[in-house]
Amino acid sequence: MKRNILLVSASAGAGHTRAADAIAVAWKHRCPDDQVTHLDLLQESTGFFRWLYRDFYLALAGKWPLAFRVLFEISDKPLRPDRVRQWFERVNCQPFLKKLQTIQPDIVIATHFSAAHLIAHARAERLIADRRTNIVVTDFDVHGTWLAESHERYFVANDTSAAYLRGLGVAAEKVTVSGVPVDALFAQPLARPDACARRGLDPARPVVLASTGGFGVGPVAEMIEKLFDLTVPAQVVAIAGKSEALKRELDALAARRNTAAVTLIPVGFTRDMHEYMAAADILIGKPGGLTSSEAMARALPMCIINPIPGQEERNADRMLEAGAAIRCHSVHTLAWQVDAVLRDPARLLHMRQSAHRLGKPLAAETVVNTILQGA
Repeated sequence: MKRNILLVSASAGAGHTRAADAIAVAWKHRCPDDQVTHLDLLQESTGFFRWLYRDFYLALAGKWPLAFRVLFEISDKPLRPDRVRQWFERVNCQPFLKKLQTIQPDIVIATHFSAAHLIAHARAERLIADRRTNIVVTDFDVHGTWLAESHERYFVANDTSAAYLRGLGVAAEKVTVSGVPVDALFAQPLARPDACARRGLDPARPVVLASTGGFGVGPVAEMIEKLFDLTVPAQVVAIAGKSEALKRELDALAARRNTAAVTLIPVGFTRDMHEYMAAADILIGKPGGLTSSEAMARALPMCIINPIPGQEERNADRMLEAGAAIRCHSVHTLAWQVDAVLRDPARLLHMRQSAHRLGKPLAAETVVNTILQGA
């Protein structure tokens, strides 16, 4: 029987959307006849709501981290619903609730906490049939806002998150340790020499991959320039993403500073992160839920720098506890810390093994298979 599957994410950062995309692909692969719809909650809301949950959220995290930390901590109240916030979301997301009524899904999968609460409201008000609702947490820790009033199953990143939910009274049979869903490309084996060949890199020299999202042009240039202090001959691949200004800045830096020992290779927007991660020896970047999960899926150690207070710091904690990452608190020690890892093959191997144990490249398939088993 053809089923109507609805995935709901929110483009407050790319992680929630990418996780939902990965699940959608896995579902269509397993059940090609099902109708799979992916809605971005922020595109089905008021302009003010989009600004607040996307633009203001990112600005608060980047420019006023202490205020962001306070907001994160005071809102982490599991099993104590924030009625004011939920009312605000319902008022501003009426287009989403109307579309939800039109779609009338058989199965709902939410990769953002606001979507989970809105769907619970729609069920309670009988706007949609009382179908199964599944919540996929996209960080390595479960913040209190993820706990919705009604749900069939939580999918979480690790055993610690599962234990936390059980400790709050969530039934064990409603919690699955799936990992955070990532693109299926990260599950495809790719040997480092082959990845280097595809990306035009020298497999005989270490590859330092820098993911620059969320830093801004000036801080990125300073951070990348510090890597010219590496004493290990290395290739530094800096992903500038969609920022043309940053790409120009990094190109100028490479022209000015490149040597035979340390070579900077700026890269603009790319869909080949699975290949760059397979080629890399260490990833420098912020520990967002999806980026971290992709790195762990590739058994790629991380050098964590400048995490957002709250969820990214908690993501960092999980990787540091497992021995899959190091944390750099200042760009002035960045080259020294990366050097220390690259110069110690045994340490690097241990970090890779730890990352491999954390990685769950088949998370999207786990989500789909688990839901279907209960269908």
